[in-house]
Amino acid sequence: IAATIAHLLRDHVQCHGLGVVTGAETGFLLEQNPDTVRAPDVAFVERSRLPVSEPTGFFPGAPSLAVEVALPHGSRAALHAKASDWLQYGCGEVWLVDPADRTLTILGVAETRRFGSSEQIESRLLPGLRFVVDSVF
Repeated sequence: IAATIAHLLRDHVQCHGLGVVTGAETGFLLEQNPDTVRAPDVAFVERSRLPVSEPTGFFPGAPSLAVEVALPHGSRAALHAKASDWLQYGCGEVWLVDPADRTLTILGVAETRRFGSSEQIESRLLPGLRFVVDSVF
């Protein structure tokens, strides 16, 4: 599911020169001393926030978009806590993907929108990106 979402995002982001899409292996340094590093299942970083030279180590700060896919037996409360953390650290949007009920919820600082399996998502952060939720499952 995460790979499918990364593919959809990457195609849109590359086509429009918007930035980069990363997978779960990318760590984002959210705080220092002590260091707090998180890695979402998929992330997008806007071009304007990319370093001029190839970065070493963790990306400084939160991604523009963090995508978290719910685990089959994971806690919904823990998933929503992750989303709150991402927003607190500066994400513009957080997508929570729930395979059990085939939904995708987009959380922003000011609003939350939940899309069912047959609905087409629209991201305010990535204008023009559209896909039917069921296509990621």
